[in-house]
Amino acid sequence: MRILFAAHASHATAFALAPLARAAKSRGHEVVMAGSEQTVEAITASGLPAFACTNRPLSEFILYERDGTRVAPARTAEEMVFGAGRWFGRYAATALRSLQPLTEYFRPDLVVGGSLSFVAPLLATQLQVPYVRQTWDMYEITPYLSGVEHELEPELVELGLSSLPAPISTLDVAPPSLRPHHDGSPHRAIRFVPSNMQAAIEPWMIRAQSDRPRVCLTMGSRVQTTDTFDTSFQKLRDLIAGLSRLDVELLVAAPPKVAASVGHLIPLGHAGFIPLDLVAPTCDVLVHHAGGVSTLTALDAGTPQVMLPDAEIWERTTKKIAALGAGISVAPGDGVIERAVQACHTVLGDSAVSGSADKLRSEIRSMPHPAECVEELEQAVAIGPQP
Repeated sequence: MRILFAAHASHATAFALAPLARAAKSRGHEVVMAGSEQTVEAITASGLPAFACTNRPLSEFILYERDGTRVAPARTAEEMVFGAGRWFGRYAATALRSLQPLTEYFRPDLVVGGSLSFVAPLLATQLQVPYVRQTWDMYEITPYLSGVEHELEPELVELGLSSLPAPISTLDVAPPSLRPHHDGSPHRAIRFVPSNMQAAIEPWMIRAQSDRPRVCLTMGSRVQTTDTFDTSFQKLRDLIAGLSRLDVELLVAAPPKVAASVGHLIPLGHAGFIPLDLVAPTCDVLVHHAGGVSTLTALDAGTPQVMLPDAEIWERTTKKIAALGAGISVAPGDGVIERAVQACHTVLGDSAVSGSADKLRSEIRSMPHPAECVEELEQAVAIGPQP
């Protein structure tokens, strides 16, 4: 059968779907993954054919309405989540139009979408084929839906829908202890398998280069040398300065241009492209932006983490991880850098955190591998689309 996987406008979304997509391809199914032009590199590096839905950067969907007017800044947490739903909707509307030529040639029997890949249910409805969701991360989907449906009202009306269709089933990467509630669709666990771009192995990647604790810092693949819609770059620089005071070996995982601009700030360590799946198990702490794939990569490696969520909706998950003792969640606000550095110092001095992280690692490793879940996709096609 033919399966279209719908990623989004960031590398992490492609990497999250890649293990299941590769498993389906290895089983003999025809697979294509769609994303933005910025995602194509991550898709093809994962060994999959890629289709670019748009060459517009993610920042344009976040900062501008469909008519080109600037989006008003959110004043409350509720407005931020509603606004996030709307820009996910704007991307979905663009992707839906762009996918038409592909589906004339590659008409899928099934569409698999990530957590917030809302083009997937729209395209599946348009083509009258089943839709399966595979979560990217452990964050809740429901809070975003009102913003998404508000933005996608024209597309929903055109398809004869009053709301977004639910998937025929959901494959959930969250370990049972951290699983959120998404909707009423049947859920099945699927093991998170780290997937990212790779590089030739260098000695420092697989073993510490000193007797100091090893800390890895990342603000994700979207960080740029200028902050276009958030403050990730400045936060990265500030964290490098703060963490360097702890007398640790510091690894900074960042895109090449960003790494080149901060490498001189690191007294001992490395900055650059770092394959987290390979390096995370060698680290004593992973300090990061609370991105879903970074969080799960640390959990899969059994590595304690210090998480810096930018909003309450992400804090819901990071607080659960902290409550289970596998790390510390640092709330946004005044003094966040100093609080993060202190949290890292605390984690380095507490061996119990490693024990808690190991328990969650074991939980993940007991979940069904993506290769075992391809049958779920085959059954979805046999059942057919939802009425």
